[in-house]
Amino acid sequence: MTENHEILCPKFIECDICETKRNEINRSRIMNLFGIEDDIHILSKHFYHLTISVKPTRETYHHFSLDSWKKSGRELINGLSSLSSVSNRKWWSMFVDSGVRYYSVNQESDDEYPTFNNHFLFFSDKDNLDVRMNLQLKCRLKKISKHLNFKFEYLGVYNLDTIKDSLKIGVSVNCTSTPVIKLGEDVLNEIYKIREQRPIPFGTKINNNTGIHQPINSI
Repeated sequence: MTENHEILCPKFIECDICETKRNEINRSRIMNLFGIEDDIHILSKHFYHLTISVKPTRETYHHFSLDSWKKSGRELINGLSSLSSVSNRKWWSMFVDSGVRYYSVNQESDDEYPTFNNHFLFFSDKDNLDVRMNLQLKCRLKKISKHLNFKFEYLGVYNLDTIKDSLKIGVSVNCTSTPVIKLGEDVLNEIYKIREQRPIPFGTKINNNTGIHQPINSI
């Protein structure tokens, strides 16, 4: 398919044009949350990008599931599971002001299993969270699943270009490759769902007129 078309193809059709369009739409949704020029409160914030990932292996593919991976986002932000008597929800809110969560899937080659990524782009009043949250984050994720890995990056203070460059959006998977077929129909259907997944805002946003923090409504 090489011609432009106004209506997006169904999610189960691998169309490069539609995938590019979906990526552009989701990138715009995310940037609109952080690209408000008159929001002076955001200029002094510290920005971070956290990625929680899982990848099947030769040993695990036959019982591979995305349940714990999908749960990791909800559990970290709102979960009541606790460590040292502090719930995930309370621990997360101690450090994180506001952000957005989104998914991506990438397959390096047709011979490899895809990597499933749960991304968190957020800001905070606090510096060095990539160090201060690291140990607890590792322990809390292990309670969800021992197969989860994470990468925590500090992006610096507010910079729109840096935020845009940090985004890792999209589904790049060959659904007819042997590794993907081995994962089964349930995982393949999840990949199709991820292809149409919108970014999910979380936390609070400062009202410019009142200076009061207000909950963000989901997109």
